[in-house]
Amino acid sequence: MKSMKYKGALCAVALAATTFAAHADLARVGPRNLPSPAGHGFPLWYQDLNGLALDLCLPNATDPGSLQMTACLQTTPAPYAFPGGFPDEAFFFRGTSDLALPNGLRAVLVTALEAAFGGGAAAVNDQVVFTRIRITAGVPEPGNYVFTHPYGVRAETVDAATGARDITYTLDQGLVPLEFTGALRGQFGPFLRAADAAGAALAPVTLNGAQFLSDGTPTRVTGSPFNTNIFMMCGTRFDGTPIVLGNAGPNGNCASTNLFTLTGRLHDMVASPIGSPLSVPASTYSRDANGTHINVSAQVGRALATQPVPLLTAASAQTPPVRMQGPDVLDRYFTQGFTDPTGTLPGQVTVTNSGDNPPTSVVAGTNDVVTIVSNSYDASTQTLTVVATSSDKGFGTSLPPNMAIEGLVTTVTPGGIAGDPASQTLVATGVAIPPSQVIVQSTAGGIGRADLATNPNLAYAAGSPFTRDDTISVEAGTAPVVIPVLANDLANVAAPINPASLTILAPGLAPNLGTLTPNLVDGTVTFTPGPLVGTATFRYTVSSAAVPGASNVSTVTVNVTAPAGGPVPVTVADSTVVVATRTATINVLANDSGNGGALDPASVLVDPASVTGGTVSVNPTTGVVSFTAGATLGTTFGFNYTVANVGGNRSASSRAAVRIRANEAISVAAGADCTRSSNRWRMSGTGVEPNATITLYTTGTVPAAPTAAQTVATVTANATGAWAIDRSGGPACTSSTSLRTQLASVRNGIAVRIR
Repeated sequence: MKSMKYKGALCAVALAATTFAAHADLARVGPRNLPSPAGHGFPLWYQDLNGLALDLCLPNATDPGSLQMTACLQTTPAPYAFPGGFPDEAFFFRGTSDLALPNGLRAVLVTALEAAFGGGAAAVNDQVVFTRIRITAGVPEPGNYVFTHPYGVRAETVDAATGARDITYTLDQGLVPLEFTGALRGQFGPFLRAADAAGAALAPVTLNGAQFLSDGTPTRVTGSPFNTNIFMMCGTRFDGTPIVLGNAGPNGNCASTNLFTLTGRLHDMVASPIGSPLSVPASTYSRDANGTHINVSAQVGRALATQPVPLLTAASAQTPPVRMQGPDVLDRYFTQGFTDPTGTLPGQVTVTNSGDNPPTSVVAGTNDVVTIVSNSYDASTQTLTVVATSSDKGFGTSLPPNMAIEGLVTTVTPGGIAGDPASQTLVATGVAIPPSQVIVQSTAGGIGRADLATNPNLAYAAGSPFTRDDTISVEAGTAPVVIPVLANDLANVAAPINPASLTILAPGLAPNLGTLTPNLVDGTVTFTPGPLVGTATFRYTVSSAAVPGASNVSTVTVNVTAPAGGPVPVTVADSTVVVATRTATINVLANDSGNGGALDPASVLVDPASVTGGTVSVNPTTGVVSFTAGATLGTTFGFNYTVANVGGNRSASSRAAVRIRANEAISVAAGADCTRSSNRWRMSGTGVEPNATITLYTTGTVPAAPTAAQTVATVTANATGAWAIDRSGGPACTSSTSLRTQLASVRNGIAVRIR
């Protein structure tokens, strides 16, 4: 059962398409089993549009022979304790089917409405109910495959057939913990039922006093919204010829079955009837010298066509039932004006749908209606004033209810509206920041809301400027451009922007795209584009001399585009070291950029007049430069070069600096050691170019073209030129060895002590 964990995700081999329209044929979900614990916290039932309601499939505490436990796919017998002794997955419904394919392969379909937990193990407030449609299959050969099942059609493409799970498709919907209505919106439903050979639904199976869809025996089914109560798999090769999977389907080459294994426990409609979904959005009253008057609004839906037509009445303890008028197109009902002449407050109102059997009732409290007639706010005194009234005008010696502004200490003065005994003037002081919406609450339960009224006499102090983003485009390598970043910014006329306050925030702009210079006289920014093409941003703030504090942060986007003639490559200086009279190869293009156009290695040109300290040659294919040093030592040698991109645009000249040094005095400390039993080579020394490499060979003379079998190890010298080699499992020990450095210095004929 672990394969049904909700952690499964949506995945497909390559191409997928659903040819049936999405549908949602689950009607509604029942109440939760609360409190949790002790209850498991899942909904008690789900109902489909056919009226079939299924409970969470759990066996009764008494289950002789474990018949219910087997039908529910549970391995732990009841009773359950939540969460410690509760299964980590259970089902409201599960329908599975499988196909035998050529070469011993199989295709499996799983459809389910599953109860699980977001973290895997049973836990409070982590309950999840989701629908699952899963197809897995091994295929005999690559091709296009189509699966038909009760809830749709799925197409898959397999580029390479490799095993038993060439196709793995899972669609899980409703995976949010405690959001149990998510499963109603999936492609799953209605529930499948067992059927006879003619397709008629069979009666449920009774197991130890409860009813189930099946006892676990494979059966024909009915209930597909598309009348595809089968599981079928067809295939074609990429050239359109059929792949023979069986002898079914429209072309006689498909594998198909009409047998399913069903899991589901039917809800007991007799012991626990499911009524119509009834709600009372509003139940209000008014009161005056004539008595108490009640208005009731209700809403009832018919989730199923088989449900009886609702018949709603409303009543209170003081008033007899009255028929509610409705429904309208939104299934709403209403009644008003049933009056209690004694002026008694109505208390609770009961709305009953006698169309249900047994009748369904909802109890709702009643409250007065609060109306906010006016409101105003005085910023200078920080005072909020509200005039409001209640629908309860009082009766006899019973006074109208008191009112208050929500969240604020309120002073109440009766009156405010001439001739209205329930009107009151509410004043709250010390309100530094008024609410955007004024809310007045009555002691009789009513709530009135109104947006804060605009006061034309309010005058707030000027605030900080408001900046807005900018975007500019400029060609690489062109003249500087001035960006008027303040042009679209806003400021109060009493507190204008101070241009000298313009502040560019770190890190500024990438220097390889260009440079920025703030102009504090007028608040502009001068951008000087560099040679590179790209996009960068910088951020800035401003302020006003009249208001402390900076503005919000705005972003300026700079798009540096290629010039009209195309992008120009950007080269970066190189440097290397070479031993006198030796040759060094320099990949000058390694740190260069085509700047939006690919570099052309064959275009590398070295300026002959710039070459000092040696001679150069350029590989016409790779652009790598070979520098052969002369005999003179020094640090100021090298050459200049340029390169073009594939568009033919040539870079500016860049320098490759070459330091010519004397031959390295490779010093070996006490020769070399090699342990024959482990082929462990050890050697150390000094005299190598700092941070350069040195390689040890098994030959007495450095080979012209070393092989792997001749190479012991390559290590890097430290900052002082010291190095050490220690390798076990190397080549077989030899009596003589040799060394070569990165700068091509060599030392031959080093004796080896073999141990």
